[in-house]
Amino acid sequence: MSIHNESALILADWAEEVHQSLVKTNAFCIAVFTLDGKLLFSNEAFQLLTKKDPAESFVNPSFKEICELSKEINPIFTGVLTLGDYYAINTSIEAKVYFKNQQLLITGGVDVSQLLEYNMLMHRLNRENTNMQRELIKKTRTIEKMIEDLKTTNDELEKVNLEYQNTNEELIQSNYSVTLLNGQLSLNNQRLEELNATKDKFFSIIAHDLRNPFNSLLGYSDLLKRNVANYKADEIADFANEMADAAKVAYQLVENLLEWSRIQRGMLTPEKEWISVTEILNEIKHLSSKQAQAKNIHLSIDADINLMVLADRHMTQTTLRNLVSNAIKFTNDNGTITIRVKKYPTEIRFSVIDNGMGIEKEHLDKLFRIDSKLNRSGTSGEAGTGLGLILCKEFIEIQEGAIWVVSSPGVGSEFHFTLPVPKNKS
Repeated sequence: MSIHNESALILADWAEEVHQSLVKTNAFCIAVFTLDGKLLFSNEAFQLLTKKDPAESFVNPSFKEICELSKEINPIFTGVLTLGDYYAINTSIEAKVYFKNQQLLITGGVDVSQLLEYNMLMHRLNRENTNMQRELIKKTRTIEKMIEDLKTTNDELEKVNLEYQNTNEELIQSNYSVTLLNGQLSLNNQRLEELNATKDKFFSIIAHDLRNPFNSLLGYSDLLKRNVANYKADEIADFANEMADAAKVAYQLVENLLEWSRIQRGMLTPEKEWISVTEILNEIKHLSSKQAQAKNIHLSIDADINLMVLADRHMTQTTLRNLVSNAIKFTNDNGTITIRVKKYPTEIRFSVIDNGMGIEKEHLDKLFRIDSKLNRSGTSGEAGTGLGLILCKEFIEIQEGAIWVVSSPGVGSEFHFTLPVPKNKS
């Protein structure tokens, strides 16, 4: 008797219990589809990973791509299957797809080895976090000891003041020094809080924002590796384009992190040059055209064609690109976005104006702060890195400019930033 038959006989007595477990489980997905995308059966785990239309929830590979696979072997597909929403959060599972009687059986769950690796990573991060907390406790105790010493010093000074009135001026000076020291201690505490917030932000970005593009890269590359012989050249080209787009998203996030880190360490300084405003605006419009066309958004420019600005080209272009990209994310289909540049006596003001979702007043002060992440999805479910506007603020302020936002829910948003006009240039 084979091991397979022996296992089948053992489980036969537990058929009802096994069936109930598969239907109610949140760990192992199972679903049955017709080839035209009709869902005949799904358990609770599969339902949690799918959207309104289950067949449309196949991100990579798509349901259509699975149906086009060869039916000569079973299972017809084995590998990473990504479910959810391409523009938002999705989940990848180790899956097998079987074909029988013009139906598809989808099964799969989390790879235990990957789960163990993830748990080991989380354990390591928790251990590092614990070490940092211990260091903070040590520093806090040191500060408390210093404060206690200062209190003792103040008490002694007061006694000396009562005993020796002629040393009053010296005591006043000593109290002033103590006040300065307390102020310095307060600044140190604030800096420690900022550093802790920065650490949490980096963890959040690395753990969440990098996962989505790499899910796409892993999914498409695994699909090509396992089934490249079944695809035509144009299909492989489409996969390559998708992988390239995902790689660009991951690369841009890493670039933002590195540039922000360099600014924090004082390693990045602006290299100013005279730039044609029209030239840089046309570059931004060209770079954003594909994203805008996907939502049929009209993107227009309103600026003097002869206007020049003294600025760092990379920092200014990156700022405008981030602001226009955000405007497109949060503007509905068929909306409008205007990039306006106007010269004033002492500054040149850049404005990105949209008629999109808008932002609630209580959230406006969170947009440019690294310790207060505002989690919002775009009108088509687009997700951001959470670092773009913070990087914009750093790039503008390091060029001695200012950046701010005016917005109302349901009306739209206006993001403005200024760059100074040199006194010796009209």
